[in-house]
Amino acid sequence: SAILVSHSVTLIEDMCDEVIYIDEGNIVDCGSPKDVINQYLASTGGQLWKWILRTMWYYKLPTTIKNIARIMIYIVINYIQ
Repeated sequence: SAILVSHSVTLIEDMCDEVIYIDEGNIVDCGSPKDVINQYLASTGGQLWKWILRTMWYYKLPTTIKNIARIMIYIVINYIQ
């Protein structure tokens, strides 16, 4: 077992089987990465662009409209229910 602390939801999704979402010291959600990341994205709507940019940095993608669109489509397919 290991504990990974990160704001990179892409890294968390790739590395974790179970996730705990903590906000200001309080546990907000706990469970599968997909479910917890969905909760996180829903609660941080204004920070969605930061998540997109972090994802682009993580995968070393150039900041282009095409890559932004790809990530937004990925979010819709995998997290928007």
